[in-house]
Amino acid sequence: MNIINFTVPETGNFLVDIILWLVTACSSVAGGIVLFTLILKVITLPFDFLSRASMRKNSLLMEEMRPDLEKLQKQYADNKELYNQKMMALYKKNGYSMFGSCLPTILTLFIFIVAIRGFTAYSQYQNRVDFYDMSKAYNAVIYNGFEADGDYIVLDNGKIVFNDEKLYSEIKPSEFEVNGGTHKIIAYQKHNGENVLISTENGFIRYNAGKYELMPEKMFLDKAFTLSNDNIFAGFELDGEYIVKDNANKKLVIDNQKIYDKVKNGETEITTDKGHKIIARLTVSSLIVYTENGYVNYRIDFTVNEDKAEFKKDSVTYSLIENKLFNEVASGKENPYYYFGFELDNEYVSKNGNELVIETEKIINQITKTVTTENFKIFVTKTDQGYAVSTENGYMKYFREIDSKNAFMSVSYSVVSENLDNLTLASEENNFLKNNAGKTFSEAKVDNPELTAEEFLKGVSAIESAEAFRAKSSSFLWVKNIWMADVFWKHPVAEYSEFKSIVATQGGCGCSCTGETTIPITEAEYNALTLELADEKQAPNGYLILCILSIGVSLISQIIMNKSQKAQLELQTVDGQGAQNSKMMTYMMPIMMAIFSFIYTSAFSIYMIINSGISILTTLGINLIVDKKYKNREDKKQVVRGRVYVKKEEPAQKTNKKKKENKTEENAFLSGKADKKKKNK
Repeated sequence: MNIINFTVPETGNFLVDIILWLVTACSSVAGGIVLFTLILKVITLPFDFLSRASMRKNSLLMEEMRPDLEKLQKQYADNKELYNQKMMALYKKNGYSMFGSCLPTILTLFIFIVAIRGFTAYSQYQNRVDFYDMSKAYNAVIYNGFEADGDYIVLDNGKIVFNDEKLYSEIKPSEFEVNGGTHKIIAYQKHNGENVLISTENGFIRYNAGKYELMPEKMFLDKAFTLSNDNIFAGFELDGEYIVKDNANKKLVIDNQKIYDKVKNGETEITTDKGHKIIARLTVSSLIVYTENGYVNYRIDFTVNEDKAEFKKDSVTYSLIENKLFNEVASGKENPYYYFGFELDNEYVSKNGNELVIETEKIINQITKTVTTENFKIFVTKTDQGYAVSTENGYMKYFREIDSKNAFMSVSYSVVSENLDNLTLASEENNFLKNNAGKTFSEAKVDNPELTAEEFLKGVSAIESAEAFRAKSSSFLWVKNIWMADVFWKHPVAEYSEFKSIVATQGGCGCSCTGETTIPITEAEYNALTLELADEKQAPNGYLILCILSIGVSLISQIIMNKSQKAQLELQTVDGQGAQNSKMMTYMMPIMMAIFSFIYTSAFSIYMIINSGISILTTLGINLIVDKKYKNREDKKQVVRGRVYVKKEEPAQKTNKKKKENKTEENAFLSGKADKKKKNK
């Protein structure tokens, strides 16, 4: 059982930092979103005002020009290009600016896009935070399975830290001398704690939980070679012809070809001159050999080429024949201090007739270091792959892998079943050690005898993870998870395939071009975290209400915009095509908003609805201000002392002749008289 190392979330974006601060200040995700939207609108309000004021002013000017433009529409109904020329001339004459609203609109759009990118990044960040907190709650169950003393074992911000250097230095050597240094016993506890691996210094057999394992690399050590009987060599009987001893190189030599030639025609036993038997048999591609009173099996692979076997030396393997290990004949020939791969010391390793007796408990006590600290004990044991740590009243065992250079490698945890089964650990101060039915491990095993301690503890961890998820309060009214879309076909807890796309971080240059992404946890870890969230994986996240609101608000916004620019839409093209295009956009924009609501999170939909709602109010307000200002300007043809003031015309003789000609030409251009003159000519 392992902890889930979910990557610590990082904001990585100043806008995410701002939104995070707002959400924290409001103590509510929805409140933070509303406040963020309001602040953003305040920032963009000056640009909105300039843009919308310019658009409204142009619309009013266009309304003034309506009679002239309608006349031009009729006159140039078949000539769009000429109509545009006449319209532009009329714009110039009346002070109509086509570009007055462009720059503010571009700036507003730029700010909007930047904000949306930041908001999307925050949604991803918040999802990572949720699952990071879930992983911390999940891991806490494992960490609580140890007692912290503040020196060897330290609790640091909810995470347990083991002082590996100090703990490892406390371990007694796994090799300890017996009988005054006659030989050594080498013992390692299995890292899962189930049994102990025991061998002797010059032995070539290892004892493992009642079974014997051959160690071929030690079979032909000098010590073993010296102690071996002339007739029994590492589990084989020597006959001097088929099986011989190479004294110079201290190894066993088996004449594969001779044995192969003997048995290839079906013969399986070879009786040697010394009166013992060699048993050999062939498989499709290997030769297997052992002796009558031996206890080791020899195997070598071969290929047949022109009826001659070619043996592969690197394929030699040895294995134990367990039922022959303590046969009476071999037992009578073994050396008194050497017992079939073990050296006897008569305390830890002894002989009872033809049986080997190994005192595993005594050996475990020799290789386990007990550290008494803070009124409890820490047990440190060297294992076959590293070293293990557990505490007196804990229910977990920590294992740290160590390489050949004693460098610390990976970490894993296992459950100490007998401690988990202790009811005192499931008392009120440790009531988290209960499953979803409120039962302790002992009680749960009554219902399910096949239940393992690890399965039980994973269930407890999943309960804590689920509680952490539910405690986040990411719901909003009817929406169960504000970071998922308000649709019934999505669920508060996503499937792993969708989860990956939500929390993935981009690698390489940080852009999508690399296609390299990093997922914080594996599918198995994700399933472990969400094991107790089955309801959230099936329940609908929402009911399309935000989607419908998005459509409604967008439609209202488009209608108001169209009414504000009615004259422009009707008169900017000779055939009124602008009005048709605008009518199409009236329906296209709400459809786009609906698509965004389906794709993005509910939080994003809330943002868009509030943003659009505020835009509607600001548009109405700006229109009111511009209309009033424009009306006041028109009223400058005011009544002065009861009379309408009319600007006095300049005397005819003072009018510049050239200007008069230009004015005449301009009027002729706008009225179309100039066109008629051209045709007459």
